[in-house]
Amino acid sequence: MDEGVNALTVHPRTRSQQFSGRAPWDIIAEVVAAVAIPVTGNGDVSSHDEAIAMQRATGCAAVMIGRGALGAPWVFCATPTSEDDRARIIRRHCALMQEHVSERAALLLRRLKKHLSWYSSGRPFGARVRPALFAASSAEVVQTLFWHHWRESAA
Repeated sequence: MDEGVNALTVHPRTRSQQFSGRAPWDIIAEVVAAVAIPVTGNGDVSSHDEAIAMQRATGCAAVMIGRGALGAPWVFCATPTSEDDRARIIRRHCALMQEHVSERAALLLRRLKKHLSWYSSGRPFGARVRPALFAASSAEVVQTLFWHHWRESAA
């Protein structure tokens, strides 16, 4: 069969569904069965184990992770990550944002607030620190607040 493309990515969640419910992976499996090209599955994957489960359940050739990586880029690691590993990743992410967005202070501040807020999700008292992050007036203050919270929530 000649589909006219080399591969497909299927995200089975409907627009009306938005972010509610579970993405119906059976739709990915139906597409895999219907075409002779590689299919990448996407939807409700937030861990390495869930990616493997999607591949097993659908037969997809690869898995794309979107929202599941926001605030948790270690989702791509095949082995569990330590607090130190996560802190190193977050520091590198902040450094990259500062390196590539530093000429626009307002944009840098917005990005740091957004990403550090995601990194605080799921941590003890993370909901308490987010308003302070968004109220901060500089990149330095945002990072100071975040790292103080990180140390306190790890204790």
